[in-house]
Amino acid sequence: MKFLSNMKIGHRLALGFAVVLALSILVTAISIVKLNSVAAAAEQMLDQPIKKERLIGDWASNISVAVIRTSAIIKSSDPSLTDFFAKNIEETNAKATMYLKDVKALLTTPEETAIFEKMIALRDGYAGGRKEAVRLKSEGKSEEAMQVHDKVYIPAANAYQANIQALVALQRRQVDALRDEIRTTRNDSSRTMVLLGVLSVAFGSLCAWWLTRSITRPVQSAVALARRVAAGDLTSRSETHARDEIGVLQNTLADMNAKLHGLVTGIRSGAHAIATASSEIAAGNLDLSSRTEQQASSLEETASSMEELNSTVSQNADNARQASMLATSASEVAGRGGVVVAQVVDTMASINESSKKIADIIGV
Repeated sequence: MKFLSNMKIGHRLALGFAVVLALSILVTAISIVKLNSVAAAAEQMLDQPIKKERLIGDWASNISVAVIRTSAIIKSSDPSLTDFFAKNIEETNAKATMYLKDVKALLTTPEETAIFEKMIALRDGYAGGRKEAVRLKSEGKSEEAMQVHDKVYIPAANAYQANIQALVALQRRQVDALRDEIRTTRNDSSRTMVLLGVLSVAFGSLCAWWLTRSITRPVQSAVALARRVAAGDLTSRSETHARDEIGVLQNTLADMNAKLHGLVTGIRSGAHAIATASSEIAAGNLDLSSRTEQQASSLEETASSMEELNSTVSQNADNARQASMLATSASEVAGRGGVVVAQVVDTMASINESSKKIADIIGV
């Protein structure tokens, strides 16, 4: 079954149709064989037993006519009947000889042969009694002829005809047996063909069921997997070892499901990381907001300090102007002081020269 499951769907369908076709061919072949058997039995019945039965029947009729004609000649007071029926008697004798030869060639069973040999012996007595009675009649010995007719010819003719009728009855029994055999063969053939037909239908139905099941079940499994994936369930699994087209489809869907599951898992992990980062960013925003408020408060204080600083700077500017004015005055005073210092330096130089001169004078 695993080998069949791994077959391509086209090959599987071809195999199923081939099996059904083979069964049909088998049923047809067996039907032809059975019909040929029935036809052969019917042909055999028509070719030998019926032919033999008809031939012996004609022979019996021929003898009956000959017995009636001979009795008419013997019992008639007209002596011309012997000459009148002479030609017919010759024809009847010729036909009897022909029947004898043909029937002998068709005998097939020991029972037929035994009856035929007995009939040959009775025929000799029948022919001898007829010949003697006709001879006496032709000689004008009617009473003697009648005695031979009644005591010899008629008993021999009856025995002869009875034996022929026994052979006819035997042939009819054989024909009836063949008919029953043909009927039995026909009935057996009918039952065999019906049984083969039922088996073909059953096996064909089994093949159709198996083919349908081997195709629809994997398709239903693949559809169910696709529906679960469409509904968002990526945890389901569908494993198959089949290597046909549907097996490839199932394995492809399973691979797609696994990759989608991995992709969604990665997206969920990324979303979780983004959510964590967003929480951290929100906390940072809150902290930034708090700091911004603090900075705003500090800016207000800074602005107030800047106003105070501006006022102080203005005062400092005023003080600087005053200092500049004082510096200018000091510079002028310093300039004048420099002149005085220069003069003092010059004076000190003069004093130094004078001191040197005094020292030199004292040294001398």
